[in-house]
Amino acid sequence: MVSKELDQERFTDLSNQIKKAETERNSFIETLRQRHKNYASVKYPKPVKLEEAAVGPQEYVVLLDILGESVGVRVLKGKQVVKAYLTDWNAGELEDEIRKFRQPFEQRPPKLSDFDIKRASAIYDNLLAEALKMVPEGNAITIVPDGMLALLPLKLLLPAGRRTGKKANGAIIILRE
Repeated sequence: MVSKELDQERFTDLSNQIKKAETERNSFIETLRQRHKNYASVKYPKPVKLEEAAVGPQEYVVLLDILGESVGVRVLKGKQVVKAYLTDWNAGELEDEIRKFRQPFEQRPPKLSDFDIKRASAIYDNLLAEALKMVPEGNAITIVPDGMLALLPLKLLLPAGRRTGKKANGAIIILRE
């Protein structure tokens, strides 16, 4: 570490070297983004503005974001936010709930008799019930989970008798009975 007060010339020289290295790195990353989009999106992700998102005007998307003491839920139709709200759910408690939910499927062999439909229904009610009210019957919906939520098999959360989920072109279609 070089103190600015003790060696101004050395400090300036190192600062210029750092700026040059950062410029070269950023240029390299931009080249990767142009030539190798898939690799760059994983290795060097960058936030996408909603206006730039590849979402069609009639498509529905639910974004789930873990925020520490709550989960942020945003419902999009096309590039417009239809509804946004927070559901109180501590990240640690949510992680425990997901772990318990997955446990029957992760045993070898899977022990499906231990599947807890009440737990699935509670998770659904806390995370998705309000959001899916915004999606008209028969429309496809893409759900984008954050963090541990990506480990949830979302199709298993849909309560029997109220909705059934079918996969179509990578999206879940919500059918109301």
